[in-house]
Amino acid sequence: MGTARRQTDLGLRPESGRKSDPEEIAFPGRRSFLSVLLGVGTVTMGALLSVPLARFTLYPLFARTTETKWSDLGAVKELSSITIGATLPPDKLAGVLRHPTEKMTAGGMPPVNVTDEEMTALVAYLDSLK
Repeated sequence: MGTARRQTDLGLRPESGRKSDPEEIAFPGRRSFLSVLLGVGTVTMGALLSVPLARFTLYPLFARTTETKWSDLGAVKELSSITIGATLPPDKLAGVLRHPTEKMTAGGMPPVNVTDEEMTALVAYLDSLK
């Protein structure tokens, strides 16, 4: 009677014509519970960790930017203090253009290889920008 009582308390019925043993009743084991718990935890953590990744991926699609506008620096005459022609006489300017300093070559300026007539025209043009 003890075995039948345990089965009915658990909502289980013994199979007809067979004596049931408490050892034969199949209960979900601890391993299956832990595997389900581990699966649910894995899915939850994956979902939580994917939110920043989704935001990082989708941000460029939904970001709103402001329109960039030009800023006036002023008239050309007001900027004459920053031109190299204002600080060098024409003959020295031609020399610097033909043989730039180390600092100028490090900045990416190549030597200007032109004829004397073209150099005179270039220096005259740079001088006219003052």
